[in-house]
Amino acid sequence: MGVRTRHVTATLVTLVLAVALTACGDRGVIPVGQMDRTPLRSQGFTVGWVPDGYEAGPLAVPTREPVLSDDSVGGIEPYLVVAPDGWTDDPDEVVFVALVDGSANQGGLEQAVPGYSNDIEFGADRWRFPNGYGGDRPADGPAAPRQVVVRVEAERGVRVHSERAPMRVIDALADAAGLDGNRPTLTHVPAGWKVVAELSASAMANLDGLALWPSQVRYLPTIGAAGSHVRVWSRGDRVTLTVATIDGSPSELTAAGLLRRADVWRSGHGGTESIERTGDTWWSEHRNDGARRLSRVALAPDGSLLLISVATQTGDPLPSRAELDRLAASVTVDRAAWDAELAAQRGAPPALRAGAVELERGEVGGIEWLLQATSGAEDPIEVGPTPTTLPGEPSAAPQRVEPALHLTGGRTLLPGGSTGTAHARTITLDHMDDDSEAPFAALLVLVDDQTMSIALSPGADRLRTTRAPTGRFVLVIPSPQTDPMFVVERFDAAGRRIPD
Repeated sequence: MGVRTRHVTATLVTLVLAVALTACGDRGVIPVGQMDRTPLRSQGFTVGWVPDGYEAGPLAVPTREPVLSDDSVGGIEPYLVVAPDGWTDDPDEVVFVALVDGSANQGGLEQAVPGYSNDIEFGADRWRFPNGYGGDRPADGPAAPRQVVVRVEAERGVRVHSERAPMRVIDALADAAGLDGNRPTLTHVPAGWKVVAELSASAMANLDGLALWPSQVRYLPTIGAAGSHVRVWSRGDRVTLTVATIDGSPSELTAAGLLRRADVWRSGHGGTESIERTGDTWWSEHRNDGARRLSRVALAPDGSLLLISVATQTGDPLPSRAELDRLAASVTVDRAAWDAELAAQRGAPPALRAGAVELERGEVGGIEWLLQATSGAEDPIEVGPTPTTLPGEPSAAPQRVEPALHLTGGRTLLPGGSTGTAHARTITLDHMDDDSEAPFAALLVLVDDQTMSIALSPGADRLRTTRAPTGRFVLVIPSPQTDPMFVVERFDAAGRRIPD
């Protein structure tokens, strides 16, 4: 079945869809070469209702370009969705035709092929896996679905894959596939098959990156891509609720809903992923031990894409689908309200995270900063070799100094480097979470609770340490120009040097 938009009332959306359906002759089916490539722009918005117990968090407007190729973390693969006649929304039946870019890989395009060059069936520029690829543990089942990868130009090509489509169809689509900039194309499709949707690189980066786990919220400014507006709520540090409008259109909804199945490496992430469609809404649910993420993709009131995602890594209960439907119904596109709230956020002083302890607060050049201690798994920084626990503090999750400074406007100064010994760790804080230029730098020196003062180099003035929940620390702002290979000297309460 194709994309349905009977609940969309915006005039522009109606016109866009009417043109697409008239050209198709079949609801939601988009002929090869006639794909609508003009997505509706993401807009700022308000949310009228969220479940009880959720505290409002940051707003963000990502500005990054989507990463198509990266030697360390790979890249996204924008795709076409090709479905058989009479398709019933089963994700296993469709074929994905995706751009695959190996230009930034040491191994080029071949690095993006399952197992590099293992199990090549034929050709140096065409890799065929009719039985999927199970990696080093074939008994555990395929780690990647059946597929064909074809080189198109230099180190760029296409990946055509499906769970259950016949290999003859996968092969035929691989023969007909090409590239047009950063999108895959098809010259034709086999009889009985049709292109039903396409997802752009920007929309894919946002749909994938903005379904946040709780541990990712602090990195929100570096997640996602240009073409989205994001709001986040949280329940303590255990559950995250994310809402985002994303550049897109009714013609992209089906492809957006199938995002998790289009991920060719999904089996390597662990756990299970289910996908289903209810009316005009696509649901995906990921489970892995205690971790669970439920995502809802539909259309925003203006016809762009609307993502709502809730996630926990600790097994906490999540809002129901009915509650997420109610939240979605309360979303209103409101650029003026968004701009006003974003301006207020940019001038707000740094605030403690839920459950955190304030250690120090100050100001440099009109920018306030905050150093805190937290107990989340995302902040596993211990102070000294044998951290102690304060009386009455749970021993299972002691609070530790968070190696970051929270600044005015919700931004964070992050570590740019670290050095030290088993008894003293020095962290240079000089990187912004949004990749902008840091307004100042700092040194954070973490030591055990027996160290009363330190010297940053032999003979230097001693700096008094401050008690922290699991040790002691010294924060120096701005950072002195010091050899990054220095060794901190530590002193006890009597002023005696503590040997390493």
